Amino acid sequence: CENLSDAEHMTWLIINHVSDLILLSQESPVQDFIGAIHRNPAASSLFIQAIHARGDSITKPSMVKRTLKCLDAIHASQSGSLVALLIDKFLGCHRLAITRMTDSIVCQRLESLLGETAEEISKQLPKEDIEKLLHFMKSNGLIQQHQRLASLLGKLCAAAGSTAQIQLSPDRSHPLSLLPLDISSITIDKEFYLSVVKEQCFQASPSTRECAFLLQRLEYPDILSITMTKEFNLSILEECMSLGAFRSVLRYNRDAELGSAISEAGPHEPRLDPLFEASQLTLFRHINNVINQLPLPHQSLVFTDSAPASSLHYMDRIEELFTDTQWVDTNFVLAAALVHYLVALSHFPWNVELPAESHKDVASFAVLCAELINWSVSHDILPDSEQIQNCLACLSLLLQEQNIHLLIGRPEHATWVCSLVDSVYQILSS
Repeated sequence: CENLSDAEHMTWLIINHVSDLILLSQESPVQDFIGAIHRNPAASSLFIQAIHARGDSITKPSMVKRTLKCLDAIHASQSGSLVALLIDKFLGCHRLAITRMTDSIVCQRLESLLGETAEEISKQLPKEDIEKLLHFMKSNGLIQQHQRLASLLGKLCAAAGSTAQIQLSPDRSHPLSLLPLDISSITIDKEFYLSVVKEQCFQASPSTRECAFLLQRLEYPDILSITMTKEFNLSILEECMSLGAFRSVLRYNRDAELGSAISEAGPHEPRLDPLFEASQLTLFRHINNVINQLPLPHQSLVFTDSAPASSLHYMDRIEELFTDTQWVDTNFVLAAALVHYLVALSHFPWNVELPAESHKDVASFAVLCAELINWSVSHDILPDSEQIQNCLACLSLLLQEQNIHLLIGRPEHATWVCSLVDSVYQILSS
């Protein structure tokens, strides 16, 4: 592959079969071929161009990861082209594992470029292209998530001789930090407060406690108008459950004292705090959405090649979902919120039960969480300890619920029991 006489064949193979090369990149002969590409500047350049041209067809998480691994060791003379490709095609991916991997590769290449002369930097990545990449990151909201990368890119821009002033920090560090000229035009009303709450709750890494305290000041419909949006960060639900439960107990105790003072009014009716009610509804809606994405009917997971033909379609769909890192992470965020919700129900001084319409969804979700842990262990992926803890806590609390216990034990849900037993066995034996 490294002989000049093979250049034509190499070019044809890279241009026409780049997707096949990536798909088979773990095979030894293909690894040797990709290694030859890495050692050849012209072939590396062609490889990057081919991926750029066919990048839209590379969508599956497994294929994207393989693509990044194939690009990681590309020839040093193509670092500029590689940085441009990765930022354009993969940095904005919604899957966290992929963006982290992309960020790591790009930062390594930027650091190596910063050690080059201004002439070499301009040759690999002209200042105009660097400015375009910075503007791209800013317009797509990527700078806050990739601050180190943006900082290195800014330094490279200056090293390339650019004099453009590109603001890398957010326009506002906090929703209440306003320019002096704007203060007089601000009306402190409900709409302004809602905008503050939304800005805090829609962040990628919000302060969950601060967001919960902001939400508690709103009425039930206004809380739902925020928590039900797709921009709402679900990690806040856990804190909302705890604060909402605390406020519910305070309200119960206050009403009990008032009730004892006015005995003729009769027993008071316990009421849940609006924050708790809104969080409960949001949680169950998201769990229902997750369950609706699963293939039906439920089957016990089979991880061997000797799986029956009837389960192949089911396992294909499961594999597609379980390899989506963001989907998996979201489920365990919901599991943590569900654990807090179930603990709160058990500690209320009055009897509060799970809504009957959510019994099946919640039971199915608990089985799903156990299967996610089982899948990770079976694929030699070490699950996060917090994920295992939330999974087992969720199962323990739900099995103590009489209605859920009976539901899981029904004959039509025998596959649930098989999955749970297998998953718990895998956790304990691994």
